[in-house]
Amino acid sequence: MEYLRKLIAKISGNPIARNLVLAFCAIIVFGFVANLLLNLFTRHGQIREVPDLLKAPVDNVIKFTVYHPSACEEMCAPLFTPTWQTKAKIASSGKEWMDCNLLGVNKGTAIRFLQEYLGIAPDETCTFGDNLNDIEMLESAGTSYAVSNAREEVIAAAKRTCAPYWENGVLQVLKTFL
Repeated sequence: MEYLRKLIAKISGNPIARNLVLAFCAIIVFGFVANLLLNLFTRHGQIREVPDLLKAPVDNVIKFTVYHPSACEEMCAPLFTPTWQTKAKIASSGKEWMDCNLLGVNKGTAIRFLQEYLGIAPDETCTFGDNLNDIEMLESAGTSYAVSNAREEVIAAAKRTCAPYWENGVLQVLKTFL
């Protein structure tokens, strides 16, 4: 996890990153949104504040997430993404979030694991997605849908599209399976 320690040091010293939130398995926060997220997640025991990211325990971290309230992908583009894209699987999961997994770990590997573990064929699997972190998952399923408001890359990766979330697109499709 040495790369993660270097990442934390680099982000902590970057003035742009002061408005970002870095999240691990339990979310580690700094910046102006810390209190909001702490109030939201501490009720469920999924978050704890770490005053000094350089002293954060990172030995068992398999995923971390970077947060910015309105432009995470854009904020990460100049420094974070180019520096870390060869060391972690980085994918946008919305305008506010960037997911960072160990290389070789993504939603697609999770779906393939479940298919093998449960004895389910890809053509017996259906997935839904809307952002870049969903692409491998969509490609791993026999039936896959991108909501119509998804990014172009996601729509291209899915076999079908459904209505956007505000029109209950996923629910509409699921009802057809009953």
